[in-house]
Amino acid sequence: MIYEEYFKKYLKLKKVKDKITKFENKKISLMSNIEIKSNDPSKDVIRTNTKKDTMSDYVAELEIIDEKLEKEKKIKKEIEKQLLEKEEELRNSKETFDKIYLYKYIDKLKYHQICRKIGYEKSSFYNFLDVISKRLIEIKRKEKNGK
Repeated sequence: MIYEEYFKKYLKLKKVKDKITKFENKKISLMSNIEIKSNDPSKDVIRTNTKKDTMSDYVAELEIIDEKLEKEKKIKKEIEKQLLEKEEELRNSKETFDKIYLYKYIDKLKYHQICRKIGYEKSSFYNFLDVISKRLIEIKRKEKNGK
């Protein structure tokens, strides 16, 4: 079903966003290790917090992090594009499960609004939702364990 594919892409997007955050935090951490000593204006000296580190080491590491960050941002853009395509497929789907997933998790509608749109009673809606929730948990577990 389409909602399963959408959810898998969504999980990939979350992983990529986490990587981006990790790289950005690492970049901030590296930049905070470099401070400009400006007590004496005639001697603008760049100083690092540890004696062994050199400025060139920091610059090289920052360049590597920047490259990785740009790569992850490109991946993020591609996944977001694919998610939009899957969302469009969900909107055009005739499957009840796909419609419920769309209304519940993407459009964030209340149960009574969803029941009205799909033409089912509250109990039937919750039965469908239970099946969807179990499947999403199963997918999440598989993705976390590396399939």
